[in-house]
Amino acid sequence: MGGAGPNAKAIAMTCKAAIIGDRFMLSKFFAEAIGEACGDRVACDCKDLPWPDEPLVHGYAESGISGLKEYQGTPEMVAEHARGSDVLVTHLAPLDESVFQALPELGLVVVSRGGPVNVDMAAAARHGVSIVNTPGRNTTAVAQFTVGAIIAETRNITKGHDSMRKGEYRGDLYRFDMVGDELQDLKIGVIGYGAIGKAFTGYMLAFGTKILVHDPFADLLPAHLGAGAEKSELKELLGKSDVVVLLCRVTEDTVGMIGTEEFATMKQGATFVNTARGPLVDYVALYAALASGKLKGAVLDTFAIEPTPPNLPLLRLPNVTLAPHIAGASTTTARNSARRAAEEIRRWISGEPPLSPCAQRRAERPPPRDRGAPAAKPVRLAPRQRRIRECGVPIVPAAEIRDRPSSVSRGPCMGRVLGGRLAGERMRMRIRACAADAGSRIAEDLPANFSGTAGSKVDQPYASAST
Repeated sequence: MGGAGPNAKAIAMTCKAAIIGDRFMLSKFFAEAIGEACGDRVACDCKDLPWPDEPLVHGYAESGISGLKEYQGTPEMVAEHARGSDVLVTHLAPLDESVFQALPELGLVVVSRGGPVNVDMAAAARHGVSIVNTPGRNTTAVAQFTVGAIIAETRNITKGHDSMRKGEYRGDLYRFDMVGDELQDLKIGVIGYGAIGKAFTGYMLAFGTKILVHDPFADLLPAHLGAGAEKSELKELLGKSDVVVLLCRVTEDTVGMIGTEEFATMKQGATFVNTARGPLVDYVALYAALASGKLKGAVLDTFAIEPTPPNLPLLRLPNVTLAPHIAGASTTTARNSARRAAEEIRRWISGEPPLSPCAQRRAERPPPRDRGAPAAKPVRLAPRQRRIRECGVPIVPAAEIRDRPSSVSRGPCMGRVLGGRLAGERMRMRIRACAADAGSRIAEDLPANFSGTAGSKVDQPYASAST
């Protein structure tokens, strides 16, 4: 809702975007994509962090700044680089309360990753800053990597490679008791059926693999059901699968979800795969299961501590295919992320709703009240909204305008009205974006007899932007 319609005037002013990239998500990719999507309406200021050549703060085993995870750099660095910016684009920069306090002009943050774990979402909401991300940006990269890694482990590619590097030619890897099954003869259990889980399932079904899926929050796609995939409870999946693949997110419910009991439930000689996140697994229990022969092998792209300690026992086991958290790394991922970030910015400056908004509980959102209830107390405004009010634009709770013409917002957030009294195109753009973000409609050509207070009478219809 709230998008700019065919009669809405184009916004021709310049928005300032601070870009903090790194050596994978290069800032120049973002700048190029923003230029293609937005033309000269956005001026970019670029900076690159040294990741992945230098490690990020993992934030799981050790506590990060304000509970943030998977970030690099400091809030002070972010605030200094983004000073005066309307938009901030980043992959890994940490955004805590102090950043939002230091950047009163900031209206939009684009996080080029699936989960904005490097952003204090509550602080963003308190300051009225919208957060969008790029979920599924590395869907095919991770899914394809997982397919390849399973083949590498189950068909002895890893063992053969390691031996050849040492100058050993292992003919024994052709022995019947050493070789593995082909994909069409495997039953694979998939834990997590989000975008990556769906893509991985589709790839494996194309090979004729039998698939069990455990995800209490998702239904199987009709095409996957038709190809023979089945939903399963976790315990049943563990007990029946030749290969168990973790593809779910880290939440309070999934931390440590695979441990001693789960490994004991798995089939003798099964293979375990984690290309999701390290905190999902008890790695001490995994080591025991691999060392004892309970599991035939494992594929690990993520770990409890990253970078991994050089003396980690798992690194010395011969039956593990290891990678340094690179499943999502591809040129396609980087360029797709940049294009999606640019499109979010284009939509924001055009007053269109975001494609991938992150859920935020906004501090300024007033509680609902009945029509006959007393007027609500003044709404507490975030800095960006205070600046809108300072320009003479009324910001009132939606409950106070519900009896007005349908072109005015009746959404859960306050009504925003865009009129001719605004001080410049820069503020017009911000109010468009604010309204679109809140799911509000924008009224052009504010009637002279509209006072913006409860009880105002409107004798003519609004010429509103279409939704």
